[in-house]
Amino acid sequence: MPLVVQADQIEPNPNHETITINPTDSAWNEEFFENFGAIDNWGGLENNGTLNNLATINNYSGATLENWSGPLYNQAGATLTNYGSLYNYADIDNYSGGLLNNYGFLGNYWGRNYGTLNNYAGGTLDNWRKLYNEVGGTLNNYGLLVNDCYHHGKNIVENRGTLYNKAGGTIYSGSKLDNYGTLVNEAGATVYHCYGTLNNYSGGILINQGDLTGNFGILNNWGVLANEAGGTLDSFDQLNNWATVTNHGTILGYEALNNKSGGTLDNYGTLTNYFTLANDAGGTLNNYGTLTNENYAALSNEGLLTNSGTLTNEGVLNGDGTYLQTAGQTINDGSLSQTLIDIQAGSLSGTGTITGAVNLADGATVHAGNSPGILTINGDFNSSGILQFDFAGLDTGEYSVLDIKGNASFSGGSLEFIFIDDYQPLEGDSWDFLFFDSITGWDQLTVALIGLSNGYIWSTELFSDHATLLIIQAQAVPLPSALLLFGTCLGILALYNRKLLKKNNLLEINRQEE
Repeated sequence: MPLVVQADQIEPNPNHETITINPTDSAWNEEFFENFGAIDNWGGLENNGTLNNLATINNYSGATLENWSGPLYNQAGATLTNYGSLYNYADIDNYSGGLLNNYGFLGNYWGRNYGTLNNYAGGTLDNWRKLYNEVGGTLNNYGLLVNDCYHHGKNIVENRGTLYNKAGGTIYSGSKLDNYGTLVNEAGATVYHCYGTLNNYSGGILINQGDLTGNFGILNNWGVLANEAGGTLDSFDQLNNWATVTNHGTILGYEALNNKSGGTLDNYGTLTNYFTLANDAGGTLNNYGTLTNENYAALSNEGLLTNSGTLTNEGVLNGDGTYLQTAGQTINDGSLSQTLIDIQAGSLSGTGTITGAVNLADGATVHAGNSPGILTINGDFNSSGILQFDFAGLDTGEYSVLDIKGNASFSGGSLEFIFIDDYQPLEGDSWDFLFFDSITGWDQLTVALIGLSNGYIWSTELFSDHATLLIIQAQAVPLPSALLLFGTCLGILALYNRKLLKKNNLLEINRQEE
């Protein structure tokens, strides 16, 4: 038979029945109280002793359960469900096999979870000081988990088990959130860090499938941080990585992103830097997806930066590290400065400035400008690859220029002149397309013209500090072979006379095939 308690010590102790506290009543416990039955609280219940729950405690909507000097133990097989207000000023321990469900407001000063703690949609779990999700424990948040966004640093949520922030759930933290276990921010969920610190320690796994964001917060990673497809990571004041960060989603770097010595940052998704991105000496930054260094942003590489995706630099990319490209493309419309820029495959293009030695391997491409434009290299250029130049007119900015302020060395490869936008030049048109301080291996290059009508006769001329493409004859209608041979001979004779006037120039004559 249910027992109704009005204003008194709850009893019997131990309890094997159902104790009901009515909405207008209050009760308390100042003993070591063991519950093997049920306690249904519709009013007020205070615990100043030890409340040991081995069965069921229900704190219903409108009711208040206050654990003042506790502890409150929720044992294996027991269930503590809160629909009202549960204030824990002392200690709540939810043991392995125990179930703590919150649909209302749960304010926590000191709590440990070894079992399952569910904070459901509409529920608020407000941590005032220390909340521990221990090894073997599972914390599922479907509602709002608040970790002191007002005292900035005094509170701590420590996860050594598994913490799931479910779809629709929000973790709002202004203090320390320390992860030694597995923390999963699922799709449709949000972790918002305001001024606090999120530490993912060695052995910890932090998986983001939703929105992981911060406002003047710090994220330190010594474990595994995986930003999965559909996940967005942004706005932290600092993101510091000493271990492994893998991105298949979106990283928006509005503040400082630091890949420290020993750290590896693998980008398969989209990484956009709006402020500073630093790859320190001993660090590795691998781009397999899309990495953009925006205008006015700074990307510092003192370690190894590899690219096999698309890397676009519109700001400053500098440092004493090595830039290695094994596939994909680098578009440099800003300033790129490295000890070595090694393009093993793919393409290098843009209208910016490159400072450092540039190696272009067989099969790799330098495409000067951005259809077209000027690409400047302050350093030596060693190439066995393909140099592509676009032509859309005679004026500056209408054709490509590669300006090498160093030695240009060729050990094979080719020149490709590409006429774009249906542009067809006239006889006598010429372009200074390549500049250099010195040059070797010019005779190792093959030449091709793309986009011209049949019948053009052209040449490339090498001077002491630049090279020129010249249209000798524009011939739109194909001629009979005898006349074509005669015209070609006249062209050769004219070029011979021109060569006599320009000592030490190398003249190559070619004719666009019919």
